[in-house]
Amino acid sequence: MIQLSKTQILLLISSYVVSRVDFLVDATSVKMDYLPIGDARVDPILRDDCLSDHVHTFYGPQPGVDPRRINSNDKLELHSKLLATDVAVNTGNVEENKSLYWHPTVYKYDRTTQTYTRDTMAHTSAYYIWETGVATAFPNGFRMIGGFDINKSFANAECVNESPCDEGDCYTENNFFPVNKCDELEVSMRMPDCWDGVSIDSPPNHTTHVTYSENSEFDSDCPSTHPIKLPQIQLFFRIMPYNGGWHTFSDSSGVYHADYVSGWNETFLQNVLDNCDNEGAGAMPNFFCEDFLTFRDAPKCTDEATCDFSDPQLIEKVRAFQPAPLDVKGTIVAEETDVLVGALPRGTCNGSLVGDGNENDQTDNNNDTGNQTDDQNENNDNQTDDQNDNNDNQTDDQNENNDNQNDQPKSSKKAKKGKTAKKARKSTKRARRVVRVRKN
Repeated sequence: MIQLSKTQILLLISSYVVSRVDFLVDATSVKMDYLPIGDARVDPILRDDCLSDHVHTFYGPQPGVDPRRINSNDKLELHSKLLATDVAVNTGNVEENKSLYWHPTVYKYDRTTQTYTRDTMAHTSAYYIWETGVATAFPNGFRMIGGFDINKSFANAECVNESPCDEGDCYTENNFFPVNKCDELEVSMRMPDCWDGVSIDSPPNHTTHVTYSENSEFDSDCPSTHPIKLPQIQLFFRIMPYNGGWHTFSDSSGVYHADYVSGWNETFLQNVLDNCDNEGAGAMPNFFCEDFLTFRDAPKCTDEATCDFSDPQLIEKVRAFQPAPLDVKGTIVAEETDVLVGALPRGTCNGSLVGDGNENDQTDNNNDTGNQTDDQNENNDNQTDDQNDNNDNQTDDQNENNDNQNDQPKSSKKAKKGKTAKKARKSTKRARRVVRVRKN
């Protein structure tokens, strides 16, 4: 058996403590809050000429919802459009973040009346999590779709203060959404955080230019095929209260996927990623980088001892700066999305955008084709079948993983990428922090 001296033991303990503290100070996160723009059967990534397969709920700048473009071949047009929007028409609370986010709309299904009723999103949060000085900003025009790999997206539906479902409302065929009632249902997923460093998009699937890092952790290594580390986006939406029963996404699945189009100024975001350092080691409610970002609901509450992060007043502060509602039916899609009897609206290019008059237009162009949507629907169905088989065990594992991530951070795996200047700056910061730790 190896015998260690007291000095060796103390050195090992010191090294361990320093590595733990080093992890914490390198981890940075920002919580950005939204209310929905609205719901529409469009997808600005997949089609710019007609309706998409299913209804989506959108967050961010209102002008981004209309998918129509002046030049379909201009991959920077949507990014330029988002950057040019006035902050007054953005439903998010950070002035500089004009990104657009969307996911399939959530409905409750009543088997007796065969009626789908849209669930109301209480509010939604995009958490950005990264290692300071390591992550690379989303390039101008960047977009992605994430979540179809349910083992890497860590999609989870957490029921807060669960209570029994109402009598006669305890049946469901969806294994993602709980059948019981909740004071709050918090639904979350992780977007890919590794980029190939070349393409801002990858049609027709819009997923292959990005992938997930090892174990989908914000500080873990990226594969050699996608070596560039991006800030990890974790997208949360909340339904309060959640009335139980049968709920489903608008594509009739239980797979939580999401779409993202960057609306950041790349240079501005890189400065935030390089210099904000707030010890936020996960999707945490009290880290904001206020010295770098302009919050419309400032000042932010950050003290865990005094702040009530579930305070309804926090949502009221977000509601206070919301723009006038977007007239989706009058300007984009004249289609009912709130209460639907019989079936959910489905089918790529089944219908027309307001003002186009191209009913059932199936014309091929430079956009993705209907076949791509069919392939994606098949992929959704396969993913849903997989989820129906393993969702319960997976959810338990994911909850435990999320608890471990927030409560017991692991030692950081240092990224091997990044510019030399970033590494030097990061090393200097660490040296100063190690000195402070040892002095304490």
